[in-house]
Amino acid sequence: MSPDWFFPPSSGGSDDRFNDAGIETFAGARFDGLAREIIQNSLDATVDDDATVTVEFDCIKIAREDFPGRESLLKAMKQCEKESRDEKGKAFFGNAVRELKKAKIQCLKISDSGTTGLRGDYRERQGQWYAITKARGVSEKGNNATAGGSFGIGKNAPFAVSSLRTVFYSTLYNDDDVGAVYRAQGKSILMSHSMAGDEYTQATGFYGEVEGCLPIEGDIPDMLRPKEQGCVVFIPGFVAENQWQYKIMATVVSNFFYAIERKRLEVLIQDEKGDIKTIEKENLSKCFQKVESMKINLEQVKNSRHYYQAMQEPTSSRDGQLGHLGHCKMWVAIDEGLPKQVALLRKTGMLITDEQKGLKRWVGRADFVGVFMCDSDQGNGILREMENPQHNAFEPERAIPAGRRDKCRKALDELVDWVRESVDEQAKLEETKLTQIDELSEFFPDTTPPETIPGDEGERDLEGRPVYSPKPLRRPKPKTDTWEDAEGDEGGAGEDGGTNGDGPGDGSGQGDGTGGTGTRASTQPVELKNVRVVSDANKSRKKTVYFTPMKDGNIKIQLCIMGDDGGWEKIPVADTDGSSDSVFSVTAQRGERISLEATFDNPVHDSIAVRASQEKPGEADDETVTE
Repeated sequence: MSPDWFFPPSSGGSDDRFNDAGIETFAGARFDGLAREIIQNSLDATVDDDATVTVEFDCIKIAREDFPGRESLLKAMKQCEKESRDEKGKAFFGNAVRELKKAKIQCLKISDSGTTGLRGDYRERQGQWYAITKARGVSEKGNNATAGGSFGIGKNAPFAVSSLRTVFYSTLYNDDDVGAVYRAQGKSILMSHSMAGDEYTQATGFYGEVEGCLPIEGDIPDMLRPKEQGCVVFIPGFVAENQWQYKIMATVVSNFFYAIERKRLEVLIQDEKGDIKTIEKENLSKCFQKVESMKINLEQVKNSRHYYQAMQEPTSSRDGQLGHLGHCKMWVAIDEGLPKQVALLRKTGMLITDEQKGLKRWVGRADFVGVFMCDSDQGNGILREMENPQHNAFEPERAIPAGRRDKCRKALDELVDWVRESVDEQAKLEETKLTQIDELSEFFPDTTPPETIPGDEGERDLEGRPVYSPKPLRRPKPKTDTWEDAEGDEGGAGEDGGTNGDGPGDGSGQGDGTGGTGTRASTQPVELKNVRVVSDANKSRKKTVYFTPMKDGNIKIQLCIMGDDGGWEKIPVADTDGSSDSVFSVTAQRGERISLEATFDNPVHDSIAVRASQEKPGEADDETVTE
């Protein structure tokens, strides 16, 4: 039997409709997701660490007669359009039918070389080929601890740029027993639709050997045939948005500058006019300038350009041997106007994030950028466990089994501490010399250490010395008694007043609407004396807070960081008893010392402010007021 499209029967199983979670994951940033996922997979499959991987994006058109199994796929599209129950699906399938009827169909052909190809015995339901064509929720990277993907979600990215939701895969690799192996298969993600009789299909269909939905081997269509060892991802019905090639270029330079700089990657982009854009080490700076001038992903492109420049001479790397992650490198560059951000890279050469928790606040540091890379297999294996499906954050809670999470959390704390230490070596601002001005003493606290502070006996810093706090400033009473951060919803607006008429009146008509009801708790600040925060030795996530309240009753304590602009930022608490959403509730007696232990979600290296509030007397049960 000739190869054709086949949608397996559901056999009474699930009825899958048009919306597919895997494809929708990439719908918001199609070209960003496509470039990141495709190139990451190619880098994961490099033949060796010294090889250069080449990835080529080629926009072409094929005659409809050359589309494999076009008539069968067109029939399925028409049936899906007929049975769609929502406008979104009906519009998609109607457009797909028109696309398949065109004389020429636009396609994107993505080829790689310098890679191993898609290997594995699919008959045994294992290997890279099986993972990309048939398996769901699986990423087959073998024992490669440095590989990027680990969720198997990235394979959906090509479908998001196809107006047919259809992708063909092909590969060429050398087998020691049989020699060169050519293999190809198509995959289409539509929706369940009726077939002969009362039977319904599954949403996903395959092009290849109909019996068993197997791939074609040996004699595959010319348009799918790889020129050299590697793989081809062929996307028919390619949605070529305006400046699509520069959108891909922006993603490539922003995310893979390290791999390109180290000559581990080069990318070629050929548009529908035949113009080729090459991204390689020699022209990487020009590519940055081009997409930056076009204002494509401007902020990320500018930041990545800073990271790329920070890795050039005269900046030198700092090497470290971390207990959990092994060998790591850090580059730090200082210059006015730099965004005070640190990029975290994996060994594959892809930027993971520059928004990692614990590395976003840099009070008291000069303008800088930093680049961190873990280049040990041991460390990359741990980081891979924590990487989220979007490949843009490290989250210890993702580690499986649960027993691994504590190790991952310690490894991430270790990373954050070492990065901050590396930044502080070069970017921490020195304290300026102080000059005593007696004429202003009445406006500032007395910082002379007292001989004793009642109630604080035994409180010591990490060096074992007694700690003390200056006398608090006398501040004017705030205009409002509410807790600043406890804002509620805005009240509704009243209806418009009357308009001016021709008579002598002032036209100030009174609207008959009333304001809505806000949800701000009626609270007032509570004065605390002798406040001090002491870090647990070698644990920047754990703090002990001491204070003396000057009011009786139930009070709320919140730990915050005050930024350079004077704004407050709450510190998320991890697992401390008695807290809710970073707020501690305590029962206080005026003048009696209280201590609290807090373990934060992430290491905190900035100064911590302690805020206290109490509900107004007589209003404890009323959490709403009319605004």
